[in-house]
Amino acid sequence: TQNKYAEGTGSAGMYFRINGVGIWARGANVVPMSQLDGRLTDIAHQILVESAAAANMNMLRVWGGGMLMPESFYRSCDELGILLYHDFFFVNKQFHQLERKRVIRDEIRFIVRSLSSHVSIVLWNGCNECNIDGSSRDNFTDFVFRIVAREDPFRVIWPSSPSQGWHSGVYASNGLPSGSVLTYKSNYSNSVESHGPYNHGWSRSFQSVNGHDRGKGYDMNIPIEVDQSLRIGLNLTNHFISEFGASVHSSFESMSSSLSSERWSLHGDSRIPSNCSIVYENYNNCEGENVMTQRNYPCDSHIEHFFGVSDLSKKGEDAFKEQLYKCMVSQMLWMKGRIENIRNRNIFGSLIWQLNENWPT
Repeated sequence: TQNKYAEGTGSAGMYFRINGVGIWARGANVVPMSQLDGRLTDIAHQILVESAAAANMNMLRVWGGGMLMPESFYRSCDELGILLYHDFFFVNKQFHQLERKRVIRDEIRFIVRSLSSHVSIVLWNGCNECNIDGSSRDNFTDFVFRIVAREDPFRVIWPSSPSQGWHSGVYASNGLPSGSVLTYKSNYSNSVESHGPYNHGWSRSFQSVNGHDRGKGYDMNIPIEVDQSLRIGLNLTNHFISEFGASVHSSFESMSSSLSSERWSLHGDSRIPSNCSIVYENYNNCEGENVMTQRNYPCDSHIEHFFGVSDLSKKGEDAFKEQLYKCMVSQMLWMKGRIENIRNRNIFGSLIWQLNENWPT
């Protein structure tokens, strides 16, 4: 029997209990619906949450690289029973590093005070993919969560996503702040929580700003790996995946509205030369006027492995619709296999990257 005053989150895993019952958290990450705040609407956010509920999702993660969502989003989550894994808006040092400033303190207080009445929020998370030193004087333990614990002592707090959890400062039984000094374990270990895998596409013939070196392998996950000897249960070591997915292009309705008709093709207008320097992933550089080189990871590898080799340079409405259809179905097949693999293992959280996108990718 666990001491109710014991501290730390241990190393047995990560899962949520709602009304005393352990659940499988299934859902997705959400990002801002537009880069322009003035274009955000209440009805769009309501539809976004309704679509998640209709897909049998029960959890969404407000990603730390984004922004505070409109009130309509939180209200819809409350009404439809969607749980929220809520980041504060800090990411690794390369992009948005946390600093001890009054404006940051006031922002944290504002976020917690304005949102703490929403029953949908089940966890405050400090940061997205931050490698934090874990000392009691760290900016997160001694600044962010000292403020959060004072403002909202009745909600679970979590150091970073992904994370191994806390050494001290939270109760082991429920993850709530205990009032003692917060110290946490080093991040970026897959033992408790992880991000990935991500299936990023590539092309043998079409260069772009996103994508691996041409010829990278592709894991179709067919047949689906199922190990019937695995034991599953809350009392066994378990795991939480707060990001994973496959990046592809979106629908014809979304893509065509931001492309001229002569570029309706996964490879854009192949007559326009593009000079690309391939570095890695989304660090590549392309020069030229073929706008498709600036879009999402190429879909060639997805389509090739599930449908066979296709001519993705064909242009026109019918050709583009067929290409995008194959692209999205390939994503679905890969995701289906990955989710079935997750369900075969002792994993109690699977949040897809991502539910929505604010670029016409």
